[in-house]
Amino acid sequence: MGVKPVATLAHFDNIFSRSPDPWHTRSSHAEEHKRNTILAFLGGAPHGRVLELGCGNGSNSVHLARRALSVDACDGSGQALRRAASVVDEIPNVTLHHKPLPARFPHDRYGAIIIAELLYYLDDKCLAATMREIDRTLRPGGLLILCHHHRQFADAAQHQSGLHERFVQRSRVDWVNTRMRRTSKWTAQALRRHKS
Repeated sequence: MGVKPVATLAHFDNIFSRSPDPWHTRSSHAEEHKRNTILAFLGGAPHGRVLELGCGNGSNSVHLARRALSVDACDGSGQALRRAASVVDEIPNVTLHHKPLPARFPHDRYGAIIIAELLYYLDDKCLAATMREIDRTLRPGGLLILCHHHRQFADAAQHQSGLHERFVQRSRVDWVNTRMRRTSKWTAQALRRHKS
């Protein structure tokens, strides 16, 4: 029996070196719909500091910048960040961070944390470490927004089914599920950290 291929950072570097928008996140109507759902979950009121994990080419970062005083956009792929820099360098409230996970987040306090199309590429140890950092840095009352495809990718380290639930179960704080949207392709979920 062969070893299951799991995506590595080198794999993503290779993908982004070949294309500035490999999944058409800037041009696809389906991706725009997903992004608009994430933004709707974030709400219209401006947030203070927002963390985006797995920012890729910055296609969501540009829009998150309009809803936050500052955005820390992070990715483990240096090539992805080079692509992101081409679209966010002129946006003063977005800072790009090279953060292969697990890693300490750039700041100690966030009003919202966005994770889209990332969790299934993290192994169990990395998922646990990432949730510990969310517990440490997301302020009481802050939002955690998750959005992931249902389709099982061959190079994923996690099963897509029940991924959000398994991730949040690793938390040591209490959450209130505020919104959820499920399409035939993906699920988006917003959870608010309990204020106490």
